[in-house]
Amino acid sequence: MKNEKKDNSALLSKIPSGIRTKDIAIPIAVLLAIVHIIVFTMIILSTKYSVAINSTLTRYSEYITEINKFNNGTMVLSETSSAYIMTPTTGNSVNYGPMISYGTEFPEKHRGADIIEKFKNYDVSAEIKATLEVAASAANEMISTQLHAIALMRDVYPLPNMPVYDSIPEYELSLEEKQMPDEAKVGLAKSLIFGGDYSKTKGDFNSTTNECIDMLRHEMNEVCKNETVRLSITRVALWIVTILSILVLIATFIMLFKLMLVPLSNDVRKIASDEALDDTKGLYEVRLLATAYNDLKQRRDTLEETLREAAENDALTKLPNRYKFNHALAKQNEKGYSVAIFLFDINYLKQTNDTLGHLAGDALICRSAECILECFGDDTGSNCYRFGGDEFSAIVKSITHEEIEYKIKKFTESQKKYDVSIAIGYEYIDDIRTPINAIVGYTETLR
Repeated sequence: MKNEKKDNSALLSKIPSGIRTKDIAIPIAVLLAIVHIIVFTMIILSTKYSVAINSTLTRYSEYITEINKFNNGTMVLSETSSAYIMTPTTGNSVNYGPMISYGTEFPEKHRGADIIEKFKNYDVSAEIKATLEVAASAANEMISTQLHAIALMRDVYPLPNMPVYDSIPEYELSLEEKQMPDEAKVGLAKSLIFGGDYSKTKGDFNSTTNECIDMLRHEMNEVCKNETVRLSITRVALWIVTILSILVLIATFIMLFKLMLVPLSNDVRKIASDEALDDTKGLYEVRLLATAYNDLKQRRDTLEETLREAAENDALTKLPNRYKFNHALAKQNEKGYSVAIFLFDINYLKQTNDTLGHLAGDALICRSAECILECFGDDTGSNCYRFGGDEFSAIVKSITHEEIEYKIKKFTESQKKYDVSIAIGYEYIDDIRTPINAIVGYTETLR
C-alpha cells in the first residue's frame, strides 16, 4: 500500500497546475439545469395535451367503427336476403348459401337495440344519439321486411335442417299468405325486398348512418380544437427554450474548445500513431489522462514482446503454433517456386498418456518435435509448427520430389533414433501461385 501511494504521489507531482473541469462545469451545469427544468415542464404539458388529443381521436374512431359495423352488418343482411329471394334455387336444389351468411350475421350484437345501448354510455351529443336511433329504427324495419320475405320463400323452398338457421327468428305469416299459391308467395317476397318502400328505407338508413359518422367527425374536431391550440402554444415555447439551450451549449463549446477539445484531439491523433502524449497542455484532467496513458504505454511496450512470444509459440515444444502456421500460409503471396506442406500425427500418444502418464506423453511430444525439426526444419526452425495435441506441420520451400522422398526416408530413420512413431502426409505445390489454403484441405493422405 505504501508503494502504491508513493507511485501515485510521484505521478501527481509530474502534472503542472491547471484549470480544473469543475471550475467551468458547475456554473454551466446550474444554468443548463434551470433550462432543462423548463424544457421538462413543457414536455410534460405537450405530452398531456397530445395524450388528450390521441385519446379523443381513439375514442371517436371507436365510435365511427361501431357505426360502420352497424352499417356493414345491416347491409350484409340486406344483400344476403336479396340474393336468396332473387335466386332461391340453383339447378335442382335450394340455394341456401346466402341464408347461411344471413344466419351467421344475424346474432352479431352491433345492430338495433344493441348499438343504441352502447351509445347510451358513450360521451357523444344527444343529437348524434337521436340520429343513431333513427338509423336503428330503419335497420329494424329492413330486418322485419327481410324476415317476412324469407318466411314466404321458406314456405315455398324449405331450407335444410341446419343449426345456423336457428338464429333466424320465425316470422308468422297470415292465414291469407299461407293459402296463397307458391308463385304468389314468391312474387310477394320479391315485391317486399325489391319494392320502393324497402329501397327507400334502405336509402334512408345509409344516409342516416353516413350523417351520424359526419356528425361524430365534426364533434371530434371540436373537442380536439382547444387541446390542439394549447399544444401548438406549448410546442412553440418549447422550441424557443430549446434554441436558448442550444445557444448555451454553443457558448460552452467555444469556451472549452481550446482548454479541452484541442488537446484531446491532438492526443487522439498521437494515440492512433502510438506516440507519447503531451502532458503540459489542456485542463488538469486532460494532463492527468496524458500522464497515465504514457505510463501505461511504457508498461505495454515492455510486456508486448513477452505476450507475442507466448501467443505465437507452443509452450511445451517451443515450436510456432497454429496461429503462426496460418500466418505463414497467408504470407505465401510470392510466385515462381515450389512448396511442400507436411502434416504429422504422433502415433500411440493416447496409449502413452494412459499407461505411462502425461509426463511420458509430454516427453514423447518433445522427442517428436525434435525429430521433425531435424528432418524438415530450416536454419531457424521457424517453418515447423505444432497445432496442438499430436498434430504437427512443416512448410518447406523450393523443394523437389526427390528431396521430399529423401526427407521422408531420413525422417523414417530418425524416428528410431528418437524412439517415436509419427505418421506423415504431404501436399506438393510446384508453383506457389496455387492458393495454398485451398490445397491444404486435401492434405489428408498419409504416406
